[in-house]
Amino acid sequence: MKKSFCTIILLITLLYVPLILSAKISGVQYPQIQQSGNTLADFTPKGWMVLDTAIGDLNKDGAQDMAFVLQAKDSVTFTKRFTTDTTNVDTVRAQPRILVITFFNKETKRFQLIEFSNTFILMHDNPYMDEPFDDITINNGILKLDFHIWYSMGTWSTIESSYKFRYEGTVFSLIGADYSYLLRNTGDIDERSYNFITKKIQIKTTKGSSGKTKTSWKTLQLTTLKTFKTFTEPYSWEIEKDIMI
Repeated sequence: MKKSFCTIILLITLLYVPLILSAKISGVQYPQIQQSGNTLADFTPKGWMVLDTAIGDLNKDGAQDMAFVLQAKDSVTFTKRFTTDTTNVDTVRAQPRILVITFFNKETKRFQLIEFSNTFILMHDNPYMDEPFDDITINNGILKLDFHIWYSMGTWSTIESSYKFRYEGTVFSLIGADYSYLLRNTGDIDERSYNFITKKIQIKTTKGSSGKTKTSWKTLQLTTLKTFKTFTEPYSWEIEKDIMI
């Protein structure tokens, strides 16, 4: 077993959230995304495919906008240098992904590229890990991205996370996040709901042995809202001690 994989499993076991997931990727050639188009196919580069799509009004103009996840058809080999341990470098093989957000322009009758990210959609790059990307949805102007972390060996922990972005002015701001940590061997659950507008955290802890849930609240120290430019990937923000969302 590779030393780097052992490091991943150890960190996942010890910490609430797998800090090691946050990494800088090199060796991937990402294509340019077309600035405008009539259909989803116009934004899909050659050699790529659509993994998931969400339709809904994101900028409150009454038009149906489109957000979607692209995935390379073929796997590529690249390196990951983990931000929590820069000496730990893994060579992995996976299919790169891109998050693309477009607005429908009523005047041109075309979709305009508004935002994209080569890093926010987690890749399935570990054979012992379940597919981490769950869903992309648009509801009441909120773009929501759902993920989960589950390993078939080396840890009893399961993590579910969701991120809520709202278009404000010229950027998508992270206005909320939900996080759930389950220890499968004990049934203990730690659930946290972050409201970055009110700066409040709702915390629910459940003991698997008794099934009893305790709810508490905390105030979040936050000066500015995160965007896709300042919050580039899931599990890269230590929002509380030893808790990465």
